[in-house]
Amino acid sequence: MDIVITGLGVVAPGADSVNGLRDVVAAGKQMYRRVEKPYVGEVVAGECVFDNTRYWSARDARRSTLAGNLAVYAAGQAIEQAGLLAGDVGVFCGISDHGGVVTEAELTKLHGGRSVSQWGKFALLHSLVNQPAGEVARVFDLRGPSQAVGGACAAGNMAIVNALTWLSAGAIKSAVVLGVSEAAQGFGIFAGFKAAGALAKDSCRPFADDRDGIVVSDGAGAMVIEARAEAERRGVDVLGVLGGVACATGKGQVVGTVDDCVGVMQAVKPIMPGNPFIVAHATGTIEGDAVEAEAIEKVFPGCEVAAYKAVLGHTMGASAIIELIAAMGDSRLIIKPAFGMMGENTCLIMTG
Repeated sequence: MDIVITGLGVVAPGADSVNGLRDVVAAGKQMYRRVEKPYVGEVVAGECVFDNTRYWSARDARRSTLAGNLAVYAAGQAIEQAGLLAGDVGVFCGISDHGGVVTEAELTKLHGGRSVSQWGKFALLHSLVNQPAGEVARVFDLRGPSQAVGGACAAGNMAIVNALTWLSAGAIKSAVVLGVSEAAQGFGIFAGFKAAGALAKDSCRPFADDRDGIVVSDGAGAMVIEARAEAERRGVDVLGVLGGVACATGKGQVVGTVDDCVGVMQAVKPIMPGNPFIVAHATGTIEGDAVEAEAIEKVFPGCEVAAYKAVLGHTMGASAIIELIAAMGDSRLIIKPAFGMMGENTCLIMTG
């Protein structure tokens, strides 16, 4: 069964639309800046500017989380483009960090012995990992399965995998697939990467000899995907075809091995019709980039490689979908590997 893409939406540092994202990537200008974080001090982070009332009321926007607002905004664009109507449509949201940001904010209120009565009345709801997926389903009246999909930095790709499973089984005809991250709003992720020696001091420089770590960013990417027959029945344009996917779990390390990366890339190589354009995971860390570069050279020697985190920073669970959207726009064959902590490895093919 051919699964096709019929709608796209995005919000990322420096961009609130698909065309805006592609313009930012083409320009190559870094879209992150220095900000101050509690307990950590000054860090470099990528944050989003967008109209959070485009698809729902100001009251809904205030009552939700940033992740919920990002998800609704990106999904709304994709749903509009696809001409998707309410009904039996699935929502699959890849997310790596939701809940922690909310908890950190509430705990900060308690610092110095303040009463737990200061805890926000929506904090419990906001900390649920499925909150962004649920917001999208509620706002757009989508009544199929609604799921949060983990997988650390590979969460966006894993959301696509889950949606493909439901579509291939014929359980649903259309799905909204998202990757969402509000990681840059917290302080714990900065403290964690700093403690690990993996937080960039001033910029993300994937594959560069002087790279020194990750720039943490917020963002969301969304796709409407469906069976080709359903897209043809609805008379909508096909923007791309999901040609195949491979998933594997590595040895569970924080950074995968070369063999882990090679294995998942080799799994899709036999069904590829030509040389791919590779949108690398490439976070800018010393060890991770070295592993990925060696794996790419072993499996796809001489292929063109892009590393968009140099411009956008690392949007964590949203990165795979955001970066795949950035690479689309012509008929080239795209490979988007994603590697998550604890060994979650995925490699997605998208044909034009």
